[in-house]
Amino acid sequence: MKRRGMALLMTLTILLVLSLALTKSFEDRALEQRHLSASLAQFQLENLARSVVRGLIQAFRVHGFWEVTRSKQGLALIPAGAVVPLGEAGISDISITSLDHLFNLKNRFKPLSVQAKVFDKTLTSIYAARQTQSFGVNPEEVMSALNDFQDPDSDPDEYFPYGAEQYPQAHPAFKVKNAPFDLLSEVKVLPAFALLGLSQKELEDHFRVSGPLESRLDVNMAKPEEIAAFLDQWSGLGEPYQNLERLKAPLLEILSQKDKNGFQPFFDEPFVSRGNSVFEQELEARGLMGQISAAELDLFSGVTKLALIRFTLHQGPRTKRVRVLVEFSYAIKLPGKRLPKATGAVIHEMQIY
Repeated sequence: MKRRGMALLMTLTILLVLSLALTKSFEDRALEQRHLSASLAQFQLENLARSVVRGLIQAFRVHGFWEVTRSKQGLALIPAGAVVPLGEAGISDISITSLDHLFNLKNRFKPLSVQAKVFDKTLTSIYAARQTQSFGVNPEEVMSALNDFQDPDSDPDEYFPYGAEQYPQAHPAFKVKNAPFDLLSEVKVLPAFALLGLSQKELEDHFRVSGPLESRLDVNMAKPEEIAAFLDQWSGLGEPYQNLERLKAPLLEILSQKDKNGFQPFFDEPFVSRGNSVFEQELEARGLMGQISAAELDLFSGVTKLALIRFTLHQGPRTKRVRVLVEFSYAIKLPGKRLPKATGAVIHEMQIY
């Protein structure tokens, strides 16, 4: 009886172990299936996001960038918050913003240069907007760090006397890139830049590292308050922008104009064209044509080169925000058209989160 009882106990123990093993196996398989299902859903959303971006770029090529983004016959037809069906998925909250007016941190900084002055003014405006003081960081130290990180050598920056940043002493330590920035987030690696205490939103609202080095404002896309802020940023810098301070009011009045019906852009491109452009005619009508420098005229544009595209994707219970940075190139405009159509597009950055 004793042996029979021991055998029964051993059998029960083995069955229990097998039962636990099978249960664990089923749990692992269920977990794996959930993981595969989640991975498939993520893949489908990412694939859909890329398809939406390709579709928008194609629409810009066929219909025109302004016509899609600002015309009353374009995206403005979609009610705010509405989810547009895309097969079994949907898209909402589409926004397309011009970033050409933001300051490009790839600029080479020199003492008392226009770039240095604009960078300093930009920081001042950021702190003024949140009514706080800076953290005691000398902007020249930040400019020196930006120069030193991007230049093609390992020597200290030649324009500012702060020497090379002590990257080996940073936490964590890192090597100097000696190449231009690829992503805006890279600037946060620099200890001097990090000490500025800028939030991610402040960074994205005022700076960029993609697109042309020069800052230009697409006035067909800009709101009056954005035009006013841009004029403030570039006023009071001295030559070759010595007239903006005096002409700020009439320029704001001219550049804020829009087509009353909302069916076409008000300004054309090229923005300045031997006195034949809309902008030059507006200046001439006010007797201002000879009072503004070529550099000041070059601050304004009728088209967007660098755009930020944002939208939300919906698929079942899952939603994802998509953020895409696209740089456009343009063909010569057709007769009778105010703006050329975008013919090329380079995607600099795409985030799905």
